[in-house]
Amino acid sequence: SVVYFVYFIRAASEFRFASLHSAFELLNHCGLNRFLPLFFSGLGCSHTEIGILMAIGPICRIIINPIISALADIHHMHRWILISCACVCIFTFPLLLLASVIVPESSIFPALFISVLVHNSISCSQGSLVNTLVLRQLHPNRALFGQKRMWGALSWGLCYAVMGPLIDWVGVWFMFPMFMLSGVVVVGVFIMSPLGKIVASDATVIQTVPVKPTWGEIARIPVQNSYTTLFFTLAFLSGAGIALVESFLFLFLTEKFNASNTLCGISVTFSIMFEVPIFMISHRLLDRLGPVTMIVLAQLSHVIRVLGYSLIENPWLVLVFEPLHGLSFGLFHSAAIFLLDHMTPPNLSASAQGIYSAVQNGLGTTFSMVMGGYLIDRFGTSTVFRGSAVLSVIFTSLFYIASHLKARRRSRSYAEFVADNTDL
Repeated sequence: SVVYFVYFIRAASEFRFASLHSAFELLNHCGLNRFLPLFFSGLGCSHTEIGILMAIGPICRIIINPIISALADIHHMHRWILISCACVCIFTFPLLLLASVIVPESSIFPALFISVLVHNSISCSQGSLVNTLVLRQLHPNRALFGQKRMWGALSWGLCYAVMGPLIDWVGVWFMFPMFMLSGVVVVGVFIMSPLGKIVASDATVIQTVPVKPTWGEIARIPVQNSYTTLFFTLAFLSGAGIALVESFLFLFLTEKFNASNTLCGISVTFSIMFEVPIFMISHRLLDRLGPVTMIVLAQLSHVIRVLGYSLIENPWLVLVFEPLHGLSFGLFHSAAIFLLDHMTPPNLSASAQGIYSAVQNGLGTTFSMVMGGYLIDRFGTSTVFRGSAVLSVIFTSLFYIASHLKARRRSRSYAEFVADNTDL
């Protein structure tokens, strides 16, 4: 509660919206993602069933998130859609605990499936809407997005550091009342913050949202040119790699090494050690390295990370490789959000964020969860981690080569343009 209070008061007192990410991350990660597979496993679900259940959220981001984000762009209702979804989520997530109590063990998987589907249908668009409104508030200093996202990373790490020991002490069910508590505070922050009011009152921002987009314009966002198509392809691969670790690392540690939930929670805190400084200096990295180099370094960090997991023989060695999450996620997310916001017009900002989330956290995550659970059942977690590293090396190399060739063509075209217009 102290952690919630400190970061949420910062949201109300500072006119920066940095803490809106903090609020959302606390709501989204207070027991979700890495601890949720442990809850499913305790109810007797297999790895394949856990993969299916964890894939429901990404599927909702594929189908529902782009629609909600597009409606927010068309009707300019980003703020109230965000608040409404956050309110409903307070009551939908506890449906999982209710199902585990009242449903017979023989029917537990269908009951969990329905409960997870209901919750994720409501919650899937919140991240995209928060990103959109923060970017609008930062306009034209969008390169500072990473600094605001840093507070979400801090909240995430602190949350897991607290939740791990509490789950060991009380039980995995404890994440449900904690989620409801954080959800109430999050809704209060969203209501009190001037988030949507800036868009309505700032003439500069209003001018950047001149017309309502059409559904055709929204549908063409990921395929408007070859560069955006390549960008969304790499976003898919990045989401798949991160989801593999998010969904199955805790199970790997507990099943192979009988690791405690305390270690699992601490490992997430270690992962934030690099993520926070990366977000803090992301605007400088964008100036010095450029988004392409940042994305390549992010994927390289993921390769080293998953290879390290597959080779360890002591569970505490996971703490050596967890900080690499900060590089893989922090670099990729900062560069990707920056690129995406520059590739799309302002009246399509929420739609672009929704489609990006659908591709990375939807398609990529779903593929990784479903296929990951199936492959782990057949070949083991270490083998699947190594396979993920091989795929990342192949496709990141292709991305770098294609980006390099595109940059050379653009430079040559510009030089020809200057030569042809020297007299102008």
